[in-house]
Amino acid sequence: MVLIPESTRKRPGGSTDAPKEDTIADALPTGARAKLNALREEVVAKSPRGAVASGKFLPAYQRFDGNMYRSIPTEAWDERSHAVEVVIASGLRGLVASRDWIS
Repeated sequence: MVLIPESTRKRPGGSTDAPKEDTIADALPTGARAKLNALREEVVAKSPRGAVASGKFLPAYQRFDGNMYRSIPTEAWDERSHAVEVVIASGLRGLVASRDWIS
């Protein structure tokens, strides 16, 4: 597992029909998962109106668009082993698996 920061830049667009997997939350015990989801909702509620877009989803590694993400070739993301996961520290979601679809 590799942990990297999110990017302040985000790519627009995506699919409205995305997998609903949340690898990090799904790995937590029920109580911790509920707390994480409540904290995520609190962050969204306290964010400026329009700051958090929803409805269209991309895998996290495609949504974030900073310099570090741009320097990683698409093939490196797409062809990595399923045994390798990159976890992104997101200000909105907390930890998110790079393959999970986010808005």
